[in-house]
Amino acid sequence: MTFFSSTLTASTTLQQLMANKRAIKKVTQISMIVRSMGTATYIGVGGHDTQDRLLKTVGDAISIDAPLGARFIDVSSLFVISDTSDAVLEIMGDTYTGVF
Repeated sequence: MTFFSSTLTASTTLQQLMANKRAIKKVTQISMIVRSMGTATYIGVGGHDTQDRLLKTVGDAISIDAPLGARFIDVSSLFVISDTSDAVLEIMGDTYTGVF
């Protein structure tokens, strides 16, 4: 496993969570923490069709581990959206370095 960290400014259009680190595809765990809300009232995190995990204040966080029996999470399936374009998420985790 290799540690990574990044930030992402959430947009009003749907974007992949790892838009700033496209080379990272599979992780064993990932955490998202609100660094700044700007003028936003929420940051939505979820799949392509629904972002039902809402982060609403600085310090709110979501942590996802690989499910029991799975080796990794495919982060290309995680998306972010907000109601303004100035909220910042801090993203960190461990990449999966095993055999795919």
